Amino acid sequence: MLAALLLAGLSIVVTFANVAATTAPNLALRLWPRHAVAHARLADTLLASNGQNVPGPQQVALAAQEASAALRANPTLPGPARILAMQAAMRQDARLSDRLLDYSERLSRRDIPTQFWLLEKRVAANDVNGALSHFGIALQVAPSTRDVLFPVLSSALSQPNLRRPIAELVHRGDAWRSEFLYHAGVNADPASAAALFLILAQMGTPPAAPHLAGLTERLVNAGDFAAAARLYALVDRNWRLGDARAQLDGAFARTDDLPPFGWDLNPNIAWRGPRPDQAANNALQVNLPQSGEDWVARKLLLIAPGRYRLVGAYGMMDGGSGRVRIEVSCARGGTVVATLTGEVNRPAGTLDGTLDIPAGCRQQWLTIQAAAEGESAGRLWLDDLRLAPARG
Repeated sequence: MLAALLLAGLSIVVTFANVAATTAPNLALRLWPRHAVAHARLADTLLASNGQNVPGPQQVALAAQEASAALRANPTLPGPARILAMQAAMRQDARLSDRLLDYSERLSRRDIPTQFWLLEKRVAANDVNGALSHFGIALQVAPSTRDVLFPVLSSALSQPNLRRPIAELVHRGDAWRSEFLYHAGVNADPASAAALFLILAQMGTPPAAPHLAGLTERLVNAGDFAAAARLYALVDRNWRLGDARAQLDGAFARTDDLPPFGWDLNPNIAWRGPRPDQAANNALQVNLPQSGEDWVARKLLLIAPGRYRLVGAYGMMDGGSGRVRIEVSCARGGTVVATLTGEVNRPAGTLDGTLDIPAGCRQQWLTIQAAAEGESAGRLWLDDLRLAPARG
């Protein structure tokens, strides 16, 4: 009975010491003077006791005493080894410091201060691959480090010689790659982020359409249409630079397109849906606005100036009549340079006309406008648009 009571009491003390070790290490050590985790936690606490980023020699000395006690009780704790490495570095004993740091990392790659210290050492030695390996370890084992490390990686992309090494790191970072691509697409220099995305595509881990949305728009807004087009080609394999028909997607059949090179549909009145005469064939469907003309769909084209022929099929779905207007405006300046209009008052009909794009207008917005005729509302469909250089 007495033995059972003693064992129970010891169990309570050990359990309480284990719980208190990380939150109240001094209390834990009074209960269990050789508690390794409590000594390690107290060492960390002593390092941060003055609230400064860099602890002073006295703090390091006191922390090192606790770290030594922790390692004597349990030589497999990485944190105390790292603190002793700090003391050795302050004493100018680089050899011992390096040995203790390596020992700390061998014990556990999850000690983030050790990873950050090793990272800084690799940077100081101009060892790019070595530094990036510690970035990768930290990002893998401690997701909270992404708030600190993502901005560093994004900024480093502005240096061309670092893009491929960073791409190789991102290529391997399955657990955090997607999150970083979103971050880089929004925060990195647009041209640098685009270069990273293209390298990743070459490596076999291309960004998905959602990753590209913000970056493509940033590139277009910056006037870097060529880089934006190269990115868009990653998600729409049918799109080709300089090919008017391939860029248009006049069948409204592609489901993986992405504005501005893919169709941007007005969500209030337009959607993709089956043609009334071809149920298996999607078309652009429009609830015709009665309050005046409204835009239905638009997309950005990158085609050479010249004369083009635009043909297509359209019709009304449930009576009434409407009007379709297709206009082309220069992306730089917004000036409308060509317009084609059609009246729609029957179930099926054709659109056929020419559009003249003047010299100097090499990036174009193509916009479809529509309106109801009279007071009768209705639905209109539009399909099989084809844009090609006009002959003669």
